[in-house]
Amino acid sequence: MEGLASLSCFSRSCRSSANGRRVSLLIIRFAELPYSSCRAVRYLKLMRPIRFGLFILVATLCLSQVVSDPWPEASLMEPAAFAKELQSGESPTILCVAFPQLYNEKHIVHAVFAGPGSKPEGLEALKKAAEPLARDADLVIYCGCCPLATKCPNIRPAYRTLKEMGFTHIRVLNLPTNMQTDWISKDYPTEAGSAAASSK
Repeated sequence: MEGLASLSCFSRSCRSSANGRRVSLLIIRFAELPYSSCRAVRYLKLMRPIRFGLFILVATLCLSQVVSDPWPEASLMEPAAFAKELQSGESPTILCVAFPQLYNEKHIVHAVFAGPGSKPEGLEALKKAAEPLARDADLVIYCGCCPLATKCPNIRPAYRTLKEMGFTHIRVLNLPTNMQTDWISKDYPTEAGSAAASSK
């Protein structure tokens, strides 16, 4: 009974701490064992590798959420550099693989709507827009619905589709935050127009 009394006292002292609830739950587990402080210590030692294993599992799951890029780093085009390129008169083929609402609000000048890249019908629209082009054509694709590095659902399927079609010169516009923040708010070249009219 002495061991149980010590554990109860320990439980009460831990309830006031930030982790009190978790510690109290652990103490309840201790109480289910024979009333021996030695057994409780053994239980703690047993839990250490389990906790470490859970930590490794959670860390692995978190790392697996990192989005991998199908393009080489050299294929990323920064907004300022691309805006300067457009202002100089150069005109690559620009494909917007975003959602139609984003294109309709404002899009990069001369961009053709060919998306969204996250949906089968969007990839079909992309194939239709790209099919007539030479396979060594200078292509620039962009989305801008959300951060490119971690969340964009459209840009990677679109890039892979174009590569599978045999295109060899594909650049990806790097919009780290979104289209509004990284392009429109900076007064880079834009125009209005509907996705429906562009895709005809």
